[in-house]
Amino acid sequence: MFLKKLSHIFLPQEKRSFVKLLLAILVLSLLEVMGVASILPFMELIANPDAIQSNPLLARIYAAGYFSSERQMLIASGVLVILLISTSNLFGIYTLWRQYRFTWGMAHRLGMRLLKSYLAKPYTYYLQVNTSELKTYLIGEVGTLTAGVLLPIIDLIARITVALVIFGLLIYVNPWIAISSLLLLGGIYALIYLFRQRTLQRLGEERIVHNVGRYRSLAELLSGIKLIKANDNQDFFYQRYEQSSRHFSNIMPRFTIIMVAPKYILEIFAFGGILTITLALYVQEGNLQDALPVLSLYALAGYRLLPALQQGFAALSKLRHNLPVLDKLHEDLHQALTFESSNSAQSLPSLAFEREIRINKLTFSYPEQATPVLQNFDLTISKGQVVAFVGSTGSGKTTLVDLLTGLLQPTAGGISIDGQLLDATLLPAWRQLLAYVPQQ
Repeated sequence: MFLKKLSHIFLPQEKRSFVKLLLAILVLSLLEVMGVASILPFMELIANPDAIQSNPLLARIYAAGYFSSERQMLIASGVLVILLISTSNLFGIYTLWRQYRFTWGMAHRLGMRLLKSYLAKPYTYYLQVNTSELKTYLIGEVGTLTAGVLLPIIDLIARITVALVIFGLLIYVNPWIAISSLLLLGGIYALIYLFRQRTLQRLGEERIVHNVGRYRSLAELLSGIKLIKANDNQDFFYQRYEQSSRHFSNIMPRFTIIMVAPKYILEIFAFGGILTITLALYVQEGNLQDALPVLSLYALAGYRLLPALQQGFAALSKLRHNLPVLDKLHEDLHQALTFESSNSAQSLPSLAFEREIRINKLTFSYPEQATPVLQNFDLTISKGQVVAFVGSTGSGKTTLVDLLTGLLQPTAGGISIDGQLLDATLLPAWRQLLAYVPQQ
């Protein structure tokens, strides 16, 4: 379940911030429904000023003595509608700012955690992966995780909450019309999503593959430009990059049209629905003057609902398209949190190099290589002794230095410093005593 994976990469304080954001979204939905509901009594007064006397609620408000005339009450109700809708819109801006602040703050923090996860991996890990892929994940896919997964989840919750609260109001006013509209609009979106969800997921997986391909091809081209130009291989690397770039650019418009096309289809049904509601109310009420308040309510509700439904569907489509990114980065991000908590819990040992470095029956093989580079190797280096490793290419000189610095771990045997085994616990203290100059 993707929500469980998301919870694994959140710190406790980030989860609390997320809950506070959800509370702000709930307040926004209540303000939205108050703004929509306020139009009903106002339009009733516009259509029929005598409603002040015939409507029990309006009659009680007028009888309380707050207004000196019916005209004054009408003006006040109009001002109230404007204030409620303005408050709802302004709070919507604030909530949107909170959403973007939270998600892009998460983008920064997740990026730093992912970098920490990569830095914590052993040196042999970098010998087995293409580092351009790591750049893609750090620079590109972390942003996709927040903007394409986290933000759509928040947006989806916000739009669903607003839509449900407004639909609740419409059901209270006229259950038959509200439920019919819900089934029609919701059914259209549900059918489109059900038929296209596999396509969205497949496009998301392909997008990652081709985006990584773009970064890899470009990194190889630029890092090896001297040899490429010397061997006149520009066209080969150009074609590799062009292929990944072309596939990537073909995916994005297909995803975008799936995401936005329902808006235009829905507007056709929404326009037809308004006409149908108008005719139904005319038949039910006998004249449009009596139906005007309810029509105004449905018009304003539709003005709020259609964008909410469209943005909710777009968020769901974007989420489905980008979920493969969460699957790709989840393990590394979860490991980063585990590594961070374990590092904060343990104290690093101290080491004073006084006597000797002893290498005892050391054997080492690189991953996926059967033949050991070093086998049953023994050596003792006393403190203050000057030692040079001399040998032919491939004899293991660089490998031995990498083992002494802890970049590589022995396959068998070990290295001890003053009798203490050089392991992961002692390694940070040992590196504090080293100075390393690479042969390049």
